Amino acid sequence: MTSIIHWILQTNLIKPDVLQRIRMSLDLDGIGYDEVKIIPFADALPPVRYPDRFNVFYGSTTLIMNVARDKRFAAGVFYDPQSFNIANYLRHWGERMLNHDSQITTFPAFATRLHDEDSEWFLRPNEDNKAFSGTVMRFSDIQKLAAELGISNNPHLGPDTQIVVSSPKSIAREWRHFIVNGKVISSSRYARNGELDISGWDVPEDLLRFVEESCEVYTPHDIFVMDTALCNGRYAIIECNCFNGTGFYEHDIMLVVRAINEHLKKKHS
Repeated sequence: MTSIIHWILQTNLIKPDVLQRIRMSLDLDGIGYDEVKIIPFADALPPVRYPDRFNVFYGSTTLIMNVARDKRFAAGVFYDPQSFNIANYLRHWGERMLNHDSQITTFPAFATRLHDEDSEWFLRPNEDNKAFSGTVMRFSDIQKLAAELGISNNPHLGPDTQIVVSSPKSIAREWRHFIVNGKVISSSRYARNGELDISGWDVPEDLLRFVEESCEVYTPHDIFVMDTALCNGRYAIIECNCFNGTGFYEHDIMLVVRAINEHLKKKHS
């Protein structure tokens, strides 16, 4: 018996045009959905009207993390913390990763290293939990931040939080790809020379080949999002993201939603 697919869409913090295109796609596919509002950093799940259906959730990090912790609905969030982290990507993809020179550490541990105080480093969380945004920092500022972690109000960032540290990179272009079952469904450029610069047509064929060849090596989930870069003349993987909380650029949202629903129908028939 096929599970009935139902979506739960967060209406606050999601761009209205994105929300509308998701609604249109679901309506065209005959898939039902409910709309909810989420209080940032709240621990409670929104009401789930049809708990016996296969509920797919789309919204903020707060919603996605809360659902992922609930065994009743976790399957509707395409995420596993053991898979969605930089250390895991490095193990599987190696030099395909942009920051393949990374080291996994913590702020306090790295702050004790011997480096010039003006040296610059790129830092980001190991996990896909938005503990902080990836950024380039001077070593002296890293030491200062490490000393202040004890009074941080960030629930995701503390002395034991794993971080990824690497050399800064000069990136020419960056893209986001929505992937289902190892195939790229829709791609969009979102940055050029470090600045936001969105294009739905600047998606080279050799880039798509690189992405799908990488998926033949490994995928963290059968539904996920991959960000890639052009750096020093080569394509590389920046990171992967859980679909359920990832934003769109000039993507074909209707095509992505339809591909996900078709995949889920086959998987749960």
